[in-house]
Amino acid sequence: MVKYRDGEKMLNALGLPLRRSMVRRLRLLGAMSLSKLATPYKLTLPAALKHLRILESSGIVKSHKHGRVRVCVYNPSALKELGGWLASQSAFWDSSFDRLEGLMSKKKK
Repeated sequence: MVKYRDGEKMLNALGLPLRRSMVRRLRLLGAMSLSKLATPYKLTLPAALKHLRILESSGIVKSHKHGRVRVCVYNPSALKELGGWLASQSAFWDSSFDRLEGLMSKKKK
């Protein structure tokens, strides 16, 4: 299960449309080099590496060096865990608001 800080990291990593697009590209096309991943966005390699590091620190993407090439891989289990965490947060807030509504209706009476 994703912890609060991990969920927050993932949501922050996915906050930029560019990074969401990078994840989508890896998900659809599979593993690829960082330079190939960066090509459609016209990013320099240092800029692409900065975004990759953010995605890696959140666990959404993994990478490894193969010789001089950095290969990027989508990690599908990270987003599944995030989905579960969001569902648990939704249930928590729904029950909290239900209790608050009950208390407020008692107070009105």
